[in-house]
Amino acid sequence: MHRYFAFGPLGRLVVGLVVSGVCLALALARVDVAQTIASLLHVDWRFMALGVGALLASFLILALRWRVLLASAAPVPVRDTLSGIMVGYLVNTILPLRVGEFARLGLVARRHRLNGGFVLGTIVLERTLDLLAVLALVAAPALLADVSEAVRIAIAAAGSGTLIVFIVLVCLSRGHSKFDDVGRRVPGFVPKWLVEKLTRTLIRFVDGLSALRDRRRLVSALALSIGAWLVAGLASVFWIIAFHFSIPWYAGFLVLGLVNLGGAIPSSPGAIGVYDYLAVLALSAWGTDKSAALAYALTTHAVNILINIVIGSGYLAREGLTLRAIPGLAIRQERPRETVSTG
Repeated sequence: MHRYFAFGPLGRLVVGLVVSGVCLALALARVDVAQTIASLLHVDWRFMALGVGALLASFLILALRWRVLLASAAPVPVRDTLSGIMVGYLVNTILPLRVGEFARLGLVARRHRLNGGFVLGTIVLERTLDLLAVLALVAAPALLADVSEAVRIAIAAAGSGTLIVFIVLVCLSRGHSKFDDVGRRVPGFVPKWLVEKLTRTLIRFVDGLSALRDRRRLVSALALSIGAWLVAGLASVFWIIAFHFSIPWYAGFLVLGLVNLGGAIPSSPGAIGVYDYLAVLALSAWGTDKSAALAYALTTHAVNILINIVIGSGYLAREGLTLRAIPGLAIRQERPRETVSTG
């Protein structure tokens, strides 16, 4: 994976397109098109609608959580954190290289005059909490289902890696008071202006982790993370019911877990192919017919993409912006207000 990030933007785009193409080919292999179409025609749209409602509710809970993480710097309204999240989803859906996180960083930092390094710290903490919550919810279904050993190893590896990252973030947060002295330990041949800039960036980033030093905010963030992904898992459960699959209800959480862990895999915009293959792979653990599983993957993926585009575009218009403004959004910020570290 580190070699992937060593490529330039064009190289990463090419790798993502190749991976998406391979995954889409795997998802479509040995599929009975007639059976896939038949499954699509028999979908219970009432349960699909319930799933959409649950998914939208999970977005709102995630917006509440981001507000909690930003609270040490500014009382950001939920409508603005939700706007940032949905614009980020929109950008990741239609633009390459997954710049959605930087788009929402710039959006919220600009509107509330927050330092970009601080906002980045809250987003990194967010993503770590997301992975912890998803892995916790997917662990039991992965043990109960007939998944391959490779999938179990991948889940265990992701869990170990995420736990290590969380511990590192906790250590950074606890040592925030010592970063003022970092510049004194750097060799003298390093330009002073560079040392000062990097030190300031590091301090602001660590300020974004301040929830790790505030027990009440940390508990709130953890609870909201688990709640958001439980509700998102409920959306998958409703969609499984909509397709009349005779599999356990908790299969929805394995589907949710695998398609979201797949976010770490290089892919095309919108995770075309990767989402579909992983959804089919998850459903196959209960012997679901591959053609019917593909119908589920294509339909739910389309629903996710449509939601991201429609709602994200609405919030982008609310901000008075167009997609052309996205590349420079993260750097065009107003003068940041002072952030407050909470011990």
